[in-house]
Amino acid sequence: MNFDATIHKCVIVVDSALGVGHAANAASVIGVSLGRSVSGLVGPDMQSRDNVNYPGVIYAPLPILLTSNEHLQSLQERALTDEEIHTMPFSALAQSCKTYQA
Repeated sequence: MNFDATIHKCVIVVDSALGVGHAANAASVIGVSLGRSVSGLVGPDMQSRDNVNYPGVIYAPLPILLTSNEHLQSLQERALTDEEIHTMPFSALAQSCKTYQA
């Protein structure tokens, strides 16, 4: 997918049953994966006048929303039927692993 902030929107939807730490972890993992897999989502690095490098940030707002597990599954099912929607699922199993290989 090639992101265009003039036509595309972003949102991360997290299971409201997760604790704050697990919800924050899920949102951060999804955000990193989105930045890697969606071209044009993250802007270029910027250099300040005093030579501080600021890594690129997302071109659009990225709200983090909470919903029930049932609604989350419904959203995922609907998104999979729409080719215009890019999804980035993150499972409870993946969240419980301590290493990428696990």
